[in-house]
Amino acid sequence: MKTFFTVLAVIACWVIPVYMLFSSSHKSFALIYGLFYGLSWIVLCVLMAAREREIEERKRRKNY
Repeated sequence: MKTFFTVLAVIACWVIPVYMLFSSSHKSFALIYGLFYGLSWIVLCVLMAAREREIEERKRRKNY
C-alpha cells in the first residue's frame, strides 16, 4: 500500500505541473513547472532511500 501512495505522489508531482504549463496561455509557468519537476525528483529520491532503509532493516531483523 505504501508503494501505491509513493507512485501516486510522484505521478501527481509530474502531472500537475504539466497541466499547469499547457493549460495556461502564459509561458511564465515554465519556472513553476521546473520547480515542481525538480521537487518531485527530490521527493522520489527521499522516498526511495527511506524504502531501501526499511528493506535493509527488515533483513537485519531476519538475521537475528
